Amino acid sequence: MAHASHAKYLDGRHCAQIIKNQLKLSILQYPSCKQHPPTLAVIQVGAEPASTLYIDKKKIACHAVGMKTYIHQLALNTQQDSVQALILKLNAQPDVHGILLQLPLPPHLDADALIESIALEKDVDGIHPY
Repeated sequence: MAHASHAKYLDGRHCAQIIKNQLKLSILQYPSCKQHPPTLAVIQVGAEPASTLYIDKKKIACHAVGMKTYIHQLALNTQQDSVQALILKLNAQPDVHGILLQLPLPPHLDADALIESIALEKDVDGIHPY
């Protein structure tokens, strides 16, 4: 005996909008967020078009829910110690709540070491090895 299909269409855009609306309301509940909104810092080394588009979409999404973004666009030839120094600076900034290191990185950079230097509580991608 065959069973009738109970498949449902899942509209990802609609679900995303519901989540964004809930997040915006949650952020607005906290009076301190009006003066100090949650803030995402994004680090991009180079200007790979797909990565830039992804970052632009993240920036739009953040602003839609009441978050701030700091975009750090670094030159393609930026060295490991400079990227590391920026990450450590962002780790120490109390007004930065999350850090996104845009991957892939240029081959001359050690992505694993840079990811590991992001403070655990600020790793928004959840890719920190610990």
